[in-house]
Amino acid sequence: MNTMKNKTKMVINPGRRAFLKSSLSLLTTLTLPGCGGGSGSDSTSTVSSSVVAPSIIYHPADQAILSGERATFSVVAEGTQPLSYQWYRNGVAITGATTATYTTPVSANGDDATFSVTVSNSAGTARSNDARLTVSTPLAPPSIVSQPEDRSVTAGETASFQVVADGSPPLVYQWQRNGVDIPGATGSIYTTPVLAVGDDAVFSVTVSNTAGTVSSRDVLLVVSAASITVDSTTITVDSTELTVDRL
Repeated sequence: MNTMKNKTKMVINPGRRAFLKSSLSLLTTLTLPGCGGGSGSDSTSTVSSSVVAPSIIYHPADQAILSGERATFSVVAEGTQPLSYQWYRNGVAITGATTATYTTPVSANGDDATFSVTVSNSAGTARSNDARLTVSTPLAPPSIVSQPEDRSVTAGETASFQVVADGSPPLVYQWQRNGVDIPGATGSIYTTPVLAVGDDAVFSVTVSNTAGTVSSRDVLLVVSAASITVDSTTITVDSTELTVDRL
């Protein structure tokens, strides 16, 4: 007995076949975001993994200030953000100094130091050059503590004038006679040459430093003629009676 296998043939409508073929083609070219397949499309973004290490463009500069002032140091760096900053004083990290600019507290004389900064990101660290801070004591302008005094002398004598001044050294002195500078009279004391009658004059002095100049008051020199004093001597003569005979 022959056994016959019935074969069933599926007949697909030609129009449906074309639709399925078109759908399959579309599915093979479609890329879904995050699935890692296919080429890039408007809905797919690409993030670069390249990080540029920091480099310093402008190093902090030396600063010179006066006692009682503040100093500000700045650095300009480039590299992939975010950049982290850390300032150092004499090689020791300064707490809280973590921005591109650092301002010191009010400085005092003797606060000289070197400052530097490191700039870091995930790719590395760059260190700046050292910047020097110099703190100086403010200069005090001169002031006169003791003024010169008037002088009255006799012809044939000299006269000395003195001034006492205070202020930041060095102090420079210049004496004047009747408003005209006296050559070489550049100390705190001035002594005239030997004087004669008629050498009366007005003297003053200026005291200077890099912070300023101050002038003394005018003082008067009076020269008088020399007086002659003769010591008196009393001569006592014993009286003697003389008798003269007349002729």
